[in-house]
Amino acid sequence: MDANQHMNTLMQNSLLNPKYDDKILIKYAQLPIDKCLCAYNFKKGDVQFKCMTCTDNAAVVYCHSCFMQSNHDGHLWHAIMKREDTGQCDCGNSIAFKPTSFCSEHPAKDNSDPFKDLLNEEVTELLLNCFGLVASVHQNLCTQEFLYSLEGSEIIVNALSVVVLLSGELDITLQNVVDNIHNFSFLIRECVLYDAKEQKSFFGIMCQTKNPNKLLNQLYGEILPCCLYFKTAAIRQVGPYAYHILQNENYGIANNLEQTLYEPLGMYHNWEFCDMISDAIFSCFKEDIAFNNSAAFRIKISRASSLNFLSCLTTWRSILFKSKKYLANCVKIQQILIQQYSLNPNEQVVWSQDIVNKFARHLYFYNALFANRSWQGYLKIGETADVKLLSEAHMKINCVDASLQQQETYDHLIEQAKYMLQAYLETFVDLDLLDQKPLQSIPSIYIQQFIVDVAIEYQVSIKSLILQIITCISDLNEEKIIQMLIEPVVRQNFWYLYVENNLMHKQNAIDFGRFMNYFEQDICNKIPQFNSYFVVSKFLQEYPLIIHDIILDVYTNNFQNHPILFVDYISILNFIPRPQFNKQFLSKILINQEFKEFTLYAIFEKQFSNYYTSEDVYKVLQQLYKISPSLESDTIVFKGFDLLEPVLFIGVIDSVLQNFTEKQNKFFVPECVYNITKDTNDILKHFDQQYLQNICDTVIQQYNNQETGLGQCLMAVRIMIQQNFSISHYSFRQPELGQLLQHELQSSQASKPALNPKERFQKLKQQKQQESTLMDQEIVVNIEEKQQIICETCHQKIENNDFVMPYRRIKVKSDLTMHDGVQVCYHHYHKQCATDMEKCDLCGFECDGVMSFDDEQVIAEQIHIQLSLINYFSRFSLSTAANRRLQNEVQKLQLFLEHYNGNDVDIVSFKQIYLQMGDRFVSDFVSFRQKSVEIVQTVDLHLPKSSYYIFKAVINQHCTKCSQECTLSQHVPPQYQNPLMCLGCGTYSHFNCSVSDNEYSCPACNYPYCLSLRTLTLFHSPSQIIKAPYKTKFGQYILDIFEDENILQTDVDYFYISLCCGDTIQCDPAI
Repeated sequence: MDANQHMNTLMQNSLLNPKYDDKILIKYAQLPIDKCLCAYNFKKGDVQFKCMTCTDNAAVVYCHSCFMQSNHDGHLWHAIMKREDTGQCDCGNSIAFKPTSFCSEHPAKDNSDPFKDLLNEEVTELLLNCFGLVASVHQNLCTQEFLYSLEGSEIIVNALSVVVLLSGELDITLQNVVDNIHNFSFLIRECVLYDAKEQKSFFGIMCQTKNPNKLLNQLYGEILPCCLYFKTAAIRQVGPYAYHILQNENYGIANNLEQTLYEPLGMYHNWEFCDMISDAIFSCFKEDIAFNNSAAFRIKISRASSLNFLSCLTTWRSILFKSKKYLANCVKIQQILIQQYSLNPNEQVVWSQDIVNKFARHLYFYNALFANRSWQGYLKIGETADVKLLSEAHMKINCVDASLQQQETYDHLIEQAKYMLQAYLETFVDLDLLDQKPLQSIPSIYIQQFIVDVAIEYQVSIKSLILQIITCISDLNEEKIIQMLIEPVVRQNFWYLYVENNLMHKQNAIDFGRFMNYFEQDICNKIPQFNSYFVVSKFLQEYPLIIHDIILDVYTNNFQNHPILFVDYISILNFIPRPQFNKQFLSKILINQEFKEFTLYAIFEKQFSNYYTSEDVYKVLQQLYKISPSLESDTIVFKGFDLLEPVLFIGVIDSVLQNFTEKQNKFFVPECVYNITKDTNDILKHFDQQYLQNICDTVIQQYNNQETGLGQCLMAVRIMIQQNFSISHYSFRQPELGQLLQHELQSSQASKPALNPKERFQKLKQQKQQESTLMDQEIVVNIEEKQQIICETCHQKIENNDFVMPYRRIKVKSDLTMHDGVQVCYHHYHKQCATDMEKCDLCGFECDGVMSFDDEQVIAEQIHIQLSLINYFSRFSLSTAANRRLQNEVQKLQLFLEHYNGNDVDIVSFKQIYLQMGDRFVSDFVSFRQKSVEIVQTVDLHLPKSSYYIFKAVINQHCTKCSQECTLSQHVPPQYQNPLMCLGCGTYSHFNCSVSDNEYSCPACNYPYCLSLRTLTLFHSPSQIIKAPYKTKFGQYILDIFEDENILQTDVDYFYISLCCGDTIQCDPAI
């Protein structure tokens, strides 16, 4: 039988009689070809890393080993402890990272020919055996262990990829496949692919399998998705089977689809995939919505991985230049969504939960299908743009190479708009016949926004675009088309504002209000609403008469008793900035978002990633907040008051203003209210000026009558100031408002004298010094005045210095050695008031008992420790914070000396010096030398300079006692978790190997302090834990090596003094 006949009958016979030689497959699997991808399968307890500087995709991760072997100095990254056995390391994946982000073990390699070292006879042998193996997998006649033994081989996986995509009756012979095996790009395009359902490939059979066996899931869901060629080629076969894939509960194909949909090269070729997948989604959507089965569609859309292929620029190139259905189907789906999930705010609902459920479903499906950047920023991609650059552009979406966006003509976009308009008009007629309820929580503006964005990107008028688009419609004129496009949007806008202003039926207020919180808590949910306002504003600029009449008609027929809605809406249309996915717009919508912690992990949890990158959010937060250094967590103070644009916060504007007033501790009005600016959408001129003035006057009077809030009043005032209407005759309910407006308006009219260069420089210098000044920490030591001592329990005077103070026993490090000592709380008590004391009544200091100055031996010991400490540190130049702390120790020494009456010769002689110095003792005893030199590092601690180097250092480390691996992962047995690093010799040990009787002692050198790598604390015992000198980039102590990178602070000497003084912090018992 020749090769041609063999190929034609191979698949027909293979399923009936599968055969392969496992020894032959193992032979090829063992060929020394390096694996390009890491693909480490994460286990529960593993550490994984996300670097927001290397990629914008929050789902892309490194394993511990790969992260430490790639360069991330100065990057924004954080670590996560895995809570389940899911995911793989993406290092080496050219879809996830650029080659510069790969680690040394998985460098960029030429994958164009994995069979380059094989003879044609060997390729034939390999393919035939892979054919038999795949047939055995389909018959469940193979073992999982054998499959796993092959998955690490590039040759085997690529050969399997060829086999599963071959069909039973191809004109291409086996010999032709073998002849082209070294030209994979040709093989992908011409030979291997087959998309006819009548003659199924192995892959096609799997796509239609409802309940695949474990071997099929393993092959198609885990092994093949690691192959670049399979992911590229499979796009052509996935399309025809898209409907079956969405319908079937098939884990292997669902996982396969998730990987395949994100392959930029496959999306570049596309093979009408986008049209096919959108047809499948639209069909499923219509079926499930018709039967009110939203749960079923939720499962189906999750199988399409929330359309993550739209992140690839190669996808948008294919959609914009070649698709005929994708954008049109999106228009239809949006229209069906507003039909299905609209509500009437004035209609009493029998079961109030229906309101929240409907809104929540609408929001979920909208986010699943449309919560992405869509075409914004990609409309000028050229059809012949460089494939390699296009395939990498999604990794850093704000750094798209300019050479990719040089398209000069937009005829292809006109064609897309025609498809969209036809789809819109079809559904518009259907919707117009229905008794549709007035409120849609999310607007349907797909085609309208497309037209506006094309006009802006190509700098053409909307009117000219409309005239080109409507050539496909013969029975409707331009005016009618504009009305059909914009009137539903204006109506949605007004009803949305109606609910946002809490004007709905009172019994619905709680439920509608609950859903509106979805938008305020995650402001990105409101971006479609912002886009709809901007769309109406742009159309109003070019069709002023038509849009003006639409706005007045909707308002007068539905909302004439609510003038605040008209003022709100006109304010929005005039002042709203264009919603964009850049840091400028992001800074405007972030100012009302609250962050409990300023860490990358907290930013990631906020889920901005559908629209904005975590790196952008992080940088904007740095602009919005001023960090004032402190010895504790730095103080983070909001400073973005001038960025407030009230029209972006209509529903919560009063609470925002109140919040800003409290933060500034003075009455706050946004600067944009009283500053006349030309940076508007300039639509106020299209409305009757007397009508505008009258309706603004009505809103101001409502404010004064306590019928509306400050926010709506400011909307009206802003319009009047912008249009030069006088407001001097108004007296406002809050006198501060009138005074502030009067003052600011007068100030803006007066010319401000310019600062000369010298004054300007001095002002900037002074401001810089104020921002960078280290905030001194107030030391919690309360040394009482000599003349009178008061008991903190009974508040009565203590006579004859007969007092006691709380203390606890500690290990004190002094002059590089350890001593048993005590730590004292300097609050005073009568002896009888402190009986059985366990905690200081004033400061909460936990104590072992109370001590008096009658115990001369204890006092002498403490004086020696203080002297040793002070003498040691007085030899160095210290930071300001450490100097203050050292001065505090001198004050403690002063207290001990005053009450010491023993006969220790050294102490008696030193007390004489103290008495001679008198008031100069504290200031002169330690010479605080102010030198313009680098501070001497007094610390003998072995502290890595950041948590990045901690993670790096712990790799391949072993416990000095048990010789087992030290790791920050938690999938190891408990006794090997929680590694500690000795501060004396820098060796590593497990907690269980080095902590005995609740005290740490290094197994190698007996040093008593260590760095707990997991919690970033300096540890001796549960009663002696000190925050290690590591802070996040926002200057916060988080006592956790995860969530964000931690940087070693420059004032390490302060922490060393804390170590020597036996300081401690109150920690969670788990720490």
